[in-house]
Amino acid sequence: FDAVLRMDPNHADALRGRALAYVQQRKASEAVADARASIRNGGGDGRQLYHVARVFALAAACLESDPARPERAWKVAGEYRAEAVRLLGRSYDALPTGERLAFWTDVVRPDAALTPIRSAQGYLAIDAHYPRRDPKRSTEGSASR
Repeated sequence: FDAVLRMDPNHADALRGRALAYVQQRKASEAVADARASIRNGGGDGRQLYHVARVFALAAACLESDPARPERAWKVAGEYRAEAVRLLGRSYDALPTGERLAFWTDVVRPDAALTPIRSAQGYLAIDAHYPRRDPKRSTEGSASR
């Protein structure tokens, strides 16, 4: 990512990728800075917003799980969680209506990176739009075809 960013410091995909790498290295503030820059430089594509929401959710978890965290880390983690929910909502809104169900059920719901925000009101409000798939019904339906 750094090589691409040396040639083009505003490359949104490289910024987003480096943000994810930073959060995996437990560098939450660096991850969030790159995630924000990727949005500024890459517009509001639904999938990009989703990936940036993941970075914010993971950054919140990173801060909360750090045993050496300063007292302020709880507040910052809460801000990151709130931003992740807002970005996920923007992601959802930016997708074509016909793609939302599959995206939510096949991509968002199973994504473990979003665990820190699953109980948030904004997440639950979007999630309520889509029924849960019953694994027994989907296998029975395919077997009878």
